[in-house]
Amino acid sequence: MSKNQKNNLLKIWFKIDRIFIIVVVIALFFIGVLTRDKSTFPYILWGILIIFIETVLRLINKLSQERTLQRERELIQKKNKLEALKQKRSQNMTEKVQATMELANRHEEKQVK
Repeated sequence: MSKNQKNNLLKIWFKIDRIFIIVVVIALFFIGVLTRDKSTFPYILWGILIIFIETVLRLINKLSQERTLQRERELIQKKNKLEALKQKRSQNMTEKVQATMELANRHEEKQVK
């Protein structure tokens, strides 16, 4: 199974997991309200806490991924700049060699005359 497929399965699982927790919390809330049973209150709080923690972890993960993508873009930009500098330096060296060859040819022509 490829990494992309695993990520998609994890996303689906987390969505199902989150929906399940929300449904259970809402069900416990209504059971507690209808029966006036206060024993469901701690479970409702735990469910809300779990949803909050999961949301915070997702935000942290998303920010981390964005930072990673930004770093990759910066590295690609630096690599492109470096490649452009190398090409420019190579072009400058080629021009210098050509200029030197022309001077040498002129010097030879002067000596032949």
